[in-house]
Amino acid sequence: MTNRRRFLSLLPLSGMASRALAAAPTEPGREPDVELELTAAPAEIPILPGNPTKVWRFTGKVIKGPASSLQSLPNSYLGPVLRLRRGQHVRIRFRNNLGEPSIIHWHGLDIPENADGHPRFAIGQNQEFVSNFTVINRAGTYWYHPHPHMRTAPQVYKGLAALVIVSRSGGGPNALRDGIHDAGWQDTVLVLPGEKVRVQIRFSSLPGLYLYHCHILEHEDMGMMRNFRITPPAAN
Repeated sequence: MTNRRRFLSLLPLSGMASRALAAAPTEPGREPDVELELTAAPAEIPILPGNPTKVWRFTGKVIKGPASSLQSLPNSYLGPVLRLRRGQHVRIRFRNNLGEPSIIHWHGLDIPENADGHPRFAIGQNQEFVSNFTVINRAGTYWYHPHPHMRTAPQVYKGLAALVIVSRSGGGPNALRDGIHDAGWQDTVLVLPGEKVRVQIRFSSLPGLYLYHCHILEHEDMGMMRNFRITPPAAN
């Protein structure tokens, strides 16, 4: 049985909506630089000796853009690695071929709330959800996973997770220009039993409805998540 600790150790190696909803493009009318299709479906993978293991996994294909934008991992039950560049306009077509609702959350990416995978956007079997966003994050490693209410942990543990690697818009890294990398684990705070923490947050300029939640997925599925809304700054 795959638990959360084992799932994370494998990463380096390899009311729901009744109809499909489409997120509005970040710039209406602008064609994407990269368009990808991702499908969540049951599969069987040879993980252990003997009979194949039944999993759920993402598969994908490139509709538009460089072929290198999507890297499949044929010997892993994890989904394809998405390789994006800062500044690219991206369109993701997510198809749900599972027997239950699902939606993709882009973990760590700064994108509009209608493309971020909030549980209220979860779609049913054989439906499609279209996300449009511009990659504005610094170069780094992020990941994507399902975020349906009460079913996040089971879907992730069955294999629905994969990496997003963001590169700089041009050339290799430049230590003098890039400065200190401040992404990553700063968005996850460990609070031990009996402890209290005070969190200071600098919000982005992407207004909308988002989630904060416990990062132990079983706790999240049991209700340890709440909404918060970012509003545009007041006009001077």
